[in-house]
Amino acid sequence: MMPMNSRNMRQMQKMMKGMGMQDLDVKRVIFEFGDKKQVIINPKVVKMSMQGVDTFQVVGQAQPFKDEPVQAPAPAAPEPAAPAKPALSEEDVKLIAQQTGSSLADAKAALEETGDLAAAILKLSS
Repeated sequence: MMPMNSRNMRQMQKMMKGMGMQDLDVKRVIFEFGDKKQVIINPKVVKMSMQGVDTFQVVGQAQPFKDEPVQAPAPAAPEPAAPAKPALSEEDVKLIAQQTGSSLADAKAALEETGDLAAAILKLSS
């Protein structure tokens, strides 16, 4: 077998990238099985992407199983509140009515529905 020189290594990396493979710089991999963990320190990890699916190959020396309780993931941050409806100005309603030839009530309804001056004008113009 021929030893790998830097040129051969670059060619191999280019070929791997073309096939959807890439080496990842990973310090540690942790597999969690119920109440036990399997830790692999300084693993060699290769990511392969084919047909929209990512597959990871992990090679390395596994540490003995640890009987540590697996921590539950941190609770998700609360969803941000829905943005407040923008205040409708009489000037905007009048402008929409003037530009579209519609009534003030129709202009106000379109502005409330779209929340955008230009979108309300387009809605009533079509």
